[in-house]
Amino acid sequence: MDTLVTTNEMVTFLAVATILGLFAAMVRYSWRVAAGAMAAQGAPRFHDVVRRLGIDLARVDDERTLRAAAVSVRRCLACRHQEACDAWLADRGRKGVPPGCPNESFLREQSQH
Repeated sequence: MDTLVTTNEMVTFLAVATILGLFAAMVRYSWRVAAGAMAAQGAPRFHDVVRRLGIDLARVDDERTLRAAAVSVRRCLACRHQEACDAWLADRGRKGVPPGCPNESFLREQSQH
């Protein structure tokens, strides 16, 4: 009876499935915590940069620009130049976009409208 699954094989399969399920739940929870922490830091920063440049995203009515704004927020959340951005925001006399900003093209495009 080669096609029958033994009790040991079934127990092993269930144990592995349970461990993988717990691991997936742990990863999902960790991602939510990390995403929440990033959102607490990056989203307000992006809003401050946009406001400082005089960009009014509330007036945007085309889907392409809204999608680009959403991508820009995600880039801001994962940006490695947050300290430089904070320094740029603190110095009211600085012009242009923050140094090293991954959203430079989006911000320049929107600041011209």
